[in-house]
Amino acid sequence: MAIGSAYFWLQSANNTRTDTKTAQTATEENQDLTGERAGRVTFKNLGPAPEFKKIDAWLNGDPQTIAALQNQVVLINFWTYSCINCINALADLNRWKETYKENGLAIIGVHTPQYNFEKVPDNVQTVINRFKINYPVALDNSYATWTAYKNQFWPAIYLIDRNGKIMYTHYGDGGLKTTEKAIRLLLGLETDPLSPISAASDPNQVKSPDMPLGLKHLDFFANETIPSSQEKKYKLPDTLAVNTLALEGRWKLENEKAVLTQGFGKIQLKFDAAKVYLRASSKALMSLKITVDGKTQLPVNVEGADIYTLFDSGDYGEHILEIEIPAAGFEAVQFSFG
Repeated sequence: MAIGSAYFWLQSANNTRTDTKTAQTATEENQDLTGERAGRVTFKNLGPAPEFKKIDAWLNGDPQTIAALQNQVVLINFWTYSCINCINALADLNRWKETYKENGLAIIGVHTPQYNFEKVPDNVQTVINRFKINYPVALDNSYATWTAYKNQFWPAIYLIDRNGKIMYTHYGDGGLKTTEKAIRLLLGLETDPLSPISAASDPNQVKSPDMPLGLKHLDFFANETIPSSQEKKYKLPDTLAVNTLALEGRWKLENEKAVLTQGFGKIQLKFDAAKVYLRASSKALMSLKITVDGKTQLPVNVEGADIYTLFDSGDYGEHILEIEIPAAGFEAVQFSFG
């Protein structure tokens, strides 16, 4: 969810995303807690860090426990691999691990999936390999550790001091300089970061929310034909309002995705941002034709369940993107923006 001055995913207690006002309030509370608005770090003792609970598997390292990590500063990163905001943070997490491991920093990734395809260990391992993640990753498919931390966000960072107490939290995109200052303070180092923070999108200029394509989220659909779980033939409308999308061809909707069931299809959307990402999957390799404002972009090859970059620019503003899909079997889950 792209909200104001932060950019993140929010999960409520009943496993559905909350409204913009609630998300904005949570972000502001987080910023006040950590002092990010003034570039300061304010620590707050939130009590002992819970243990990792009911982990399905450990990837990229041996099983970990909070107890065994005592006397180290521990960074817990809650993420899910097809969340672009989570992916944006991986380079800095890797850098922090290499920079501060000799000073006593341990990083643990807790992968808590939003969608069913994110529960597959091989899919997570593929992303670990692609981004050269250099710390252990716990598969929290049952949300047991997520619940133990009372977490609601992707991505979310919890910093634990050498005595096992949670002293700092950050939710969402951005705030990396402040988080690194917090790491350095807990390690007993000077506050100035040693190396530059990775460049990321400017969330203040992103005016489009995430757009899911499943039956649970029909608010974004602009087709005259009402989407349903039955296979239907759709036609693109003549115009689209900003932050809406439409289908063309024969599609069937499930709770979490739209599935092209026959032949050639299209998806069109109007958005207000500079970058577009799509969570999608296809069992067979497919090459998608992408146009933005009528201009042909590089084709995007889809194979397997992943997040794919459709448009990557610095041109913040309103655009119309169209995807041409060559064959049945393509599954579209959700658009995200940067």
